[in-house]
This record gives sequence, structure tokens and C-alpha cells, in this order.
Amino acid sequence: ATDPINTFSKGMRQRIGIVRALVHDPPILILDEPTMGLDPATAASIRELIRELKGDKTMILCTHYMEEADYLCDRVAILNQGRILDVGTPRELKSKIKGDLILEIGLVDPSRVDLNPIKIEGVKNIRLDGDRLEISLEDRSIIPAVIGGLGGNVYSVNTKETSLDDVFIEMVKGS
Repeated sequence: ATDPINTFSKGMRQRIGIVRALVHDPPILILDEPTMGLDPATAASIRELIRELKGDKTMILCTHYMEEADYLCDRVAILNQGRILDVGTPRELKSKIKGDLILEIGLVDPSRVDLNPIKIEGVKNIRLDGDRLEISLEDRSIIPAVIGGLGGNVYSVNTKETSLDDVFIEMVKGS
């Protein structure tokens, strides 16, 4: 006899596996790479299913996707070669490494950019790459001064903060 579950897509089999594990209402549920190999839409639906089912259960999620851990987990353990390097909330772990705030600015006309007005206290690094300007800041409070210093030569502004990927890389590098 064949298993009819094998006729379903990988994403559907993942959902069935999670629901099957929850049928007996276990106090602890271990999920090993629940979204590995799934397309982005299916992975997102699996993450939402996990969030909905999490409730008051203890779930242990093993994943290489740090963004997923940040989204789903209340506490995260950073492991390297089977050894726990640190444990904490995603926010606590991010605060342990001194990550700069990166300001990514799109310039209307890079040929007329004057970097001198934005070389102010709190600006750690400035890098111009085509029409993109990447600026490392110590503090987000100077963002208006930096953008103002560029005049009307700005078409987009994005910020990037420390991620769990950054935390993992920094901790593994130091171990």
C-alpha cells in the first residue's frame, strides 16, 4: 500500500507533519528545519502556522535561517559545532554585538554629491557605489542631518540594522 501523503507537495507534507505532531498535544514540540527547501510563499505559510500553533507550548526550532528564528522565537541559542555560544532573546543577542546602523541612500545625480556636509560626528564610514551611498552611523538621531546635508539629491533612503545573521557570524568568528 502506498502512502497517500507522498502524493502531496513538500509544503503540504510539512504542514501535515506539524499538525500530526500536535495531535497528541505534546508539551514540547521539536521542529527541525520546517521551511527548508520550500518556495518563499509556502515557507511563509508554514511560519504563520507555527506562530498560530505556538500559543503556550514550548517549541524548539532548529534552523539555519536566522531571519526565521528572529521572527518565530522568543529565545534563541546560537550554536557552533554542537557548542552553545550564547542564549537570549533576539533583541538581547543583537545588542551584544556592536552593530552600526547602515543608511542606504539612492542619489539622483551622483556626480554632484558633496560628501563634506555629511562628515559629521557619528558618521563612521561613507561609501559611494554608483548612485548608491552607504553610510555607517553610530546613532539614528543624526539621520535628518545626513539627509539634509545631501540637499535634494536623494531619491530613496533605507536603513539596515544588526540582524541575527550578523550576530551568528560575529559569534562564530570569535569562537
